[in-house]
Amino acid sequence: MNRNASKVAIEDYVIASEKAGHGLKKCSLTIGPGEVVYLESSDPADGLLLLRALATLEKPDAGRYFFLGHEHRTDDYRDLLECKRRISYIAQDASLISNLSIRENLLLMKWYFGNSFSIGLGAEEKVLCQLLDLERKIELRPSELDQVDIQLAVIVRELSKNPEIILIDRPGDLVTDRRFQVVRRVLEEFILKSVPLVFTSGGDAFFRKAANRHLVLAEGCLRYA
Repeated sequence: MNRNASKVAIEDYVIASEKAGHGLKKCSLTIGPGEVVYLESSDPADGLLLLRALATLEKPDAGRYFFLGHEHRTDDYRDLLECKRRISYIAQDASLISNLSIRENLLLMKWYFGNSFSIGLGAEEKVLCQLLDLERKIELRPSELDQVDIQLAVIVRELSKNPEIILIDRPGDLVTDRRFQVVRRVLEEFILKSVPLVFTSGGDAFFRKAANRHLVLAEGCLRYA
């Protein structure tokens, strides 16, 4: 696919591994509308690293980054803010700001881009909070919630971005209670709207069935399955 018609593209991305995994070794990937990508990784740390790179959460040692067909500077966080605002990133390392309530966490980016603290929750956030039993907990801080509620609040924040692409690390491990069925229904709606989705680990039948593209990341190198 031409990167000009893509949602997100990386070209010759190199990221050295500083912790676990192998890093990324000149990885190139273009993701377009309607693609549901199963990213199979021999090392979970490498799969997470690639998702973080797509989400502009990792600065590459080399390579080019494109969002909606436009190249962005990876060494300038200001140039990446608009990308972050429209990319949903759902993973175990995605967190909430601890000294803010759930409501404030959901609104923080809207306040920043709208330059106003008067902006309230939109219909998307309200409906998701209601469906996920977070409505009565909206004024609580993360320290007052259990881990499942924190994960669900992160999901609400990310999916209410009106995202151009959704990135999910090991979805089968995120939320195991009944409320994840609601999340799946919401994701199905995004898929029907041709919003691309990239996920690691194929342990969940819903995601494997939805996938229409399969990639393998092994020892830092990306290839088609």
